[in-house]
Amino acid sequence: MDSEIFADGFSNVTFRNGMVRIELGSLQTAGQGDMQSSLESHHKLVVTPQGFLSRLAMMQDLARRLADAGVIRRSEADGQVNATPACAENDKL
Repeated sequence: MDSEIFADGFSNVTFRNGMVRIELGSLQTAGQGDMQSSLESHHKLVVTPQGFLSRLAMMQDLARRLADAGVIRRSEADGQVNATPACAENDKL
């Protein structure tokens, strides 16, 4: 692998022309002192539906392992993995 691309998350996921398109985004603030931020797209990952489903299963397995390790929390209602980090309370700097 020659290079890495950092993303804070997915800014959009769509299905168009037979392909799954995942837009990668990084947090951007509007200006100095602005506490609100938005996810701004900077790269796009385009995969087949089969590739998307196999990677989705891989991410779901990792999410379960992160929840088991206490890194993220599970939803109380249905056992689904929640996107909230376990340390979110301390992450408000």
